Amino acid sequence: MKSLESAGPEIHVAGDVDKRIRDILDSPPLNDYVRRQMQLAVERFGLEHPNDTIDHETLEQLMMAWSDKESPSHYSEAWKNLAYHPDFEKHPRFQGDYSKVTLEDLEAFIKNGSNDLPE
Repeated sequence: MKSLESAGPEIHVAGDVDKRIRDILDSPPLNDYVRRQMQLAVERFGLEHPNDTIDHETLEQLMMAWSDKESPSHYSEAWKNLAYHPDFEKHPRFQGDYSKVTLEDLEAFIKNGSNDLPE
């Protein structure tokens, strides 16, 4: 599998992952609210575990962790806050396009208290 546009290491996906999901992960960044989150979650996994293969069970656990509101990072909650931020549509780089949001953007948004959009 090729790496995502903003990912560092290549992400290895096991054969037990559904073809539709594999297609999402193998696509360039998508302008889709849910699918882009999946791409970013898998990118994060690839950065944290560069030599691991992501299988169906790992992907399920990864997405559950992504949406865990008790997690210190609250990625899903931060994504929602970023996507629905009043300035997201008119942001010079994002312009309302989810595909333009990188993992680094989301992590900066979390770090800055989810108030100001990243540059």
